[in-house]
Amino acid sequence: MKVKVLVLLLAALLLFTACADGNNTVSNNSSEAPSAEDSSSVSETEPSETPDESENSKDTVSKEPENSFPEYEPNEPDVPDVPDESLDIDNVTDDECRVTVKYASFSEKPNAVVIGQCDIGATVTLKCGNKTYTSESWYGWYSVRFLCTGNSAEVEITQTIDGKQVGSALETTVKPGRAGTAEGVVAGDNYQFFYQKCLRDFQHTNLYSQGVLDNLKKRIEGRIANLEKTNTDTEIIYMVVPAAMTMYPELVPEDYKQGEGESRLDQVLNTLSSAGATVIDLRTAFEEHKNDEYPLYFKCDSHWTDYGAFIAYQELFNYIAQEFPDAAPRGFDEFVWHGGYYKTGDMPVYLNMVTGSVYENGYIGDKDVLEYGWYRTFAPGTPVSEKITEVPRYRADAQMVYSTNVTWGKTIRTKRDNLPSCMVLRDSFGTQMFDILAERMDKTIYKGMWDYTYYGAELVSQKPDYLIYIIAEWNLDSVVYN
Repeated sequence: MKVKVLVLLLAALLLFTACADGNNTVSNNSSEAPSAEDSSSVSETEPSETPDESENSKDTVSKEPENSFPEYEPNEPDVPDVPDESLDIDNVTDDECRVTVKYASFSEKPNAVVIGQCDIGATVTLKCGNKTYTSESWYGWYSVRFLCTGNSAEVEITQTIDGKQVGSALETTVKPGRAGTAEGVVAGDNYQFFYQKCLRDFQHTNLYSQGVLDNLKKRIEGRIANLEKTNTDTEIIYMVVPAAMTMYPELVPEDYKQGEGESRLDQVLNTLSSAGATVIDLRTAFEEHKNDEYPLYFKCDSHWTDYGAFIAYQELFNYIAQEFPDAAPRGFDEFVWHGGYYKTGDMPVYLNMVTGSVYENGYIGDKDVLEYGWYRTFAPGTPVSEKITEVPRYRADAQMVYSTNVTWGKTIRTKRDNLPSCMVLRDSFGTQMFDILAERMDKTIYKGMWDYTYYGAELVSQKPDYLIYIIAEWNLDSVVYN
């Protein structure tokens, strides 16, 4: 009898232990297994959502207050800044040459351009033959476009500050190299470079036919009607980024005359609006801010700057805040603007002024063409989801060229259902808005860069509040024919 009791007690003890272990196992699995809500990255080749993250389950997701996010602590970019001491021009001797030529290349042959360094605030003058060319510098860097009918040219370069020549003239022979073939470049005034392909928009030589515009209107009307028929309240927003030429015609060489009347951008924006889509026309805001301390566009790169994207971000979310007040844009002072000399980009590469290997390096070297600019981060202490801040927008501290991390499709969920949701179709201009757009959203579905496919079925299933297009003016064909 005692043996039987002992056996029963031992069996009960083993059963209790097994149940306890089983409960512990379930608990551990529940805490370690990532939920669909925690997924922050989705490949374009994979489904962008899991069933747990569908719109139907949105009401079951608890709101995550902003104060539960970690407080953001920005890293100061390791880039050179303006010297602390300003130049005393009265102490510069007449025999001291303070202007250098770093590169020379044919931009639009027979026109060539030189890039070099000078003193901050200098106006640079280049004499070649009987012609004189003048350009304003940008934080100690300058470019001058000039006519070069041969393979080389004898030039004289001087600088003036406040109307006074500073230092001696640089007399040298320049031998412009051949420009690259990837993209043509127009060298504008005041250290500003443009894409040659933007000349068609600038001169209004690429207008669409009425038939093409009618087809565009019919297609957009059909998409909106289908969304309404399926009880999908997604609003389609187009935000086309005007080219730098469009906003700074005064910096375009006089050889190129700006077109008159309706432009291709006018045609498309008017057609989209008449079809029922929402259009954020950035030209008015950009005209207001084009002469701010911070430039809207890079000087040596084809993209807009963090500041230009910030102005667009305010325009976009001032509109969205009419429906979602909590999505109002953050103000200028809620960010930190890190000033310094950066490698920004593609234009010197297209001019064959720097090699591809130098272009890829994340550090600044002697061969690099630099541009003074401002890199934006959230201000210290700002509560921001790590799903946003973990994605680097640029390749390195010293190089404001978009990172491959922002080219792939990605879904970011911040679990704040008081904010709207969106799907974003974008080209490379989406880089500068990648973080600040997602930070004002509950859920952001970024499609891969340059993927302009209209995902009608996914819009019906996911029901985002907005479908947002962020596309450069020169990519209007992607809107018109997609």
